[in-house]
Amino acid sequence: MLEAVARFKAGGKLDVEYRIEDSTGEWKVLRDRAIGRRVVGDETMIEGISTDITERKRAEEALRNSELLYRATIDAIADTVHVVDSDLRITLTNETLKRWASDLGLDSDFVGRHVRDVCPFLSDKIVDEYKHVFSSGETLVTEEEHSFGDRSIATETRKIPIIESGEVVRVVTVVRDVSEQAKAGEVQSVLFQISQAVSTTSELRELIEVVHRELGRLIDTTNFYVALYDEETGLYSFPYHVDKYDSDEIAPVPLKQSLTDYVRRMGEPVMVDPEEHDELIREGEVVLIGAQSKIWLGVPLKTAGKIIGVVVVQNYDDAPLYTAEDRELLAFVAENIAVTIERRKSEEERRTLEAQIQQAQKLESLGVLAGGIAHDFNNLLTGILGNADLALMDLPADAAATGNLREIKTTAERAADLSRQMLAYSGRGSFIIEPIDLNDLVTEMVHLLDVSISKKAVLKLELAPDVPVMVGDATQIRQVLMNLITNASDAVGDEDGLISISTGWLECDRASLAGAYLDDQLDEGAYIYLEIADTGCGMDEETRRRIFDPFYTTKFTGRGLGLASVLGIIRGHKGAIQVDSKPTKGTRFRVLFPAGERPTTPHAKKEPVLEVPVASGTILLVDDEEAIREVGSRMLEQAGFTVATAVDGVEAVEYFGHHADSVACVLLDLTMPRLGGEETYRELRKIRPDVPVILSSGYSEREVDERFEGQGIAGFVQKPYLAAELVSKVRAVVRVEESGTGENLP
Repeated sequence: MLEAVARFKAGGKLDVEYRIEDSTGEWKVLRDRAIGRRVVGDETMIEGISTDITERKRAEEALRNSELLYRATIDAIADTVHVVDSDLRITLTNETLKRWASDLGLDSDFVGRHVRDVCPFLSDKIVDEYKHVFSSGETLVTEEEHSFGDRSIATETRKIPIIESGEVVRVVTVVRDVSEQAKAGEVQSVLFQISQAVSTTSELRELIEVVHRELGRLIDTTNFYVALYDEETGLYSFPYHVDKYDSDEIAPVPLKQSLTDYVRRMGEPVMVDPEEHDELIREGEVVLIGAQSKIWLGVPLKTAGKIIGVVVVQNYDDAPLYTAEDRELLAFVAENIAVTIERRKSEEERRTLEAQIQQAQKLESLGVLAGGIAHDFNNLLTGILGNADLALMDLPADAAATGNLREIKTTAERAADLSRQMLAYSGRGSFIIEPIDLNDLVTEMVHLLDVSISKKAVLKLELAPDVPVMVGDATQIRQVLMNLITNASDAVGDEDGLISISTGWLECDRASLAGAYLDDQLDEGAYIYLEIADTGCGMDEETRRRIFDPFYTTKFTGRGLGLASVLGIIRGHKGAIQVDSKPTKGTRFRVLFPAGERPTTPHAKKEPVLEVPVASGTILLVDDEEAIREVGSRMLEQAGFTVATAVDGVEAVEYFGHHADSVACVLLDLTMPRLGGEETYRELRKIRPDVPVILSSGYSEREVDERFEGQGIAGFVQKPYLAAELVSKVRAVVRVEESGTGENLP
């Protein structure tokens, strides 16, 4: 649904189906179609129709299942089936009829031909029987005996009318060799049991056990197995394996050039006897693995257009060959096993996706809360830090209060660092963007942390050469390293253990990114990875599920924000993190960062130096916090500027409307009541398009860049700020104006 809305917002159409759980716990299928859009401020309102299509979907699914089961059933049964229309022309046949015709030397291309042309031996009596069924609408059961040279076949024929709108439009004819009647009934029973098991069984092994038992009623399944192929590892696993010579429990194996692998590669059923097997060996297609079978039959498991494995029956003793019917039956079995595998895979993916969505929503909510607190905290710190800075500028260095003011300033700066950590957790942190050599950074941190980790742990570095340079905030990445290495040390504890730190880079597709925290629809492509693994205590499923929850910890009280902030930093760098851990088996964290990017604008923070301006100008300072207006005004006035203030956007627009020509620069808060920073900016530009505007916010510059990209913002100053920093920003903007037309100067 989110993807559909994103496409709609990008100008496409919205027509999407999705499931939703109602208050009773029942799942419904809805279809949403957009019929229009309406823009209200910054929001795009979607107007459309939502339709409950649950019953239609159920009906369609039932019809598909019914048709598949019907087709599979009539093709698998031993009876011949054909359908004739009112002109006595055949419109449909089953596989049995085609095989029957082939055995008798007849042309098996029946469809579209008259029954007498297909079977010239049929008497006028049979044609009359068809006419009777069409006229009476009654089912007719007859017995006949047909001779073909020295061969005689006794049949039981059922002519079943298909009635539409009160008229017989077709007749389904089922011809049964009564000598095989018992076997045909057995086949139908087996197919029913297998089909029912597919519908009711969720566990793969349980289904295969039913298949093995039921299939054994029709063919020899003394030696029977299902092999599933893993494309990534190239190994075959065996969810079910019963064999006269081999163990029932087999670990994953490659099986290269085996008959099983040959079936997978060919994508078609294969039946071989020893001579045919030897021929394939001479051709280099296969090699002999295990005992030689007297007859071997394998069919591929196909799902979603891919071959995921093979189903095999074989016999080591002298036994009749498997028939074509046996091959088709095994193919039907393979199809149903594949359906169950695909359904189980879809359910697992759905559960994983639901868990990821819930985790994302939870972290997003907490991130918004943390970011909001940090923003308000920065507003308060601006007043504290700014006043302390101004007081230090006014007092002589040897004044009695100077020491106290420096302590206030230092404490406020530490509080600002705490606020930046909260922004980092929310994924909205302020980053000092620069190229980073990850190997150098890891080496540096390992030297610093070596003395603080567990004495029982051995550090092992595996740093890949030529790792691409990543772009990010080195301080934040150090925080990630410190948290993960410290956690690994805690996991090792007092036992001897190993902490491995490795780097490298790889190409990631959607599948490899899908299992990460949090996927967030990351772009495919090259990623640098940082991997930290330990041989410590590991984590159970419940702990692994909650490790990124804020304040959840398995350590002593007062810990627990480490991994939450790690996740926030990684999300802020457009990265992802993967976790693999089992109790007593250790833990592996793999952090992925995009490779090959370069910053468009350097954000490295420098300590500005307060200058005395060579010219003055009027600065319009807009902020809803009185303390910020006061301290900002004093900072700018001491630098020689004239300052006008406004408590919100409405007042700022009103003032600017009367004094636009005299304002050299606007210092604009981003978050205000009545009229926010974005709306105020647009209104100011309407009055005077060339007015330079410096934005100020407790959030990071990165967020401002994203919201105002391409709109001509003159600069940004993050709260809390010092006088030198603020004046430097304003001075730079005013100088640009001076070097231009100079229209903004008095």
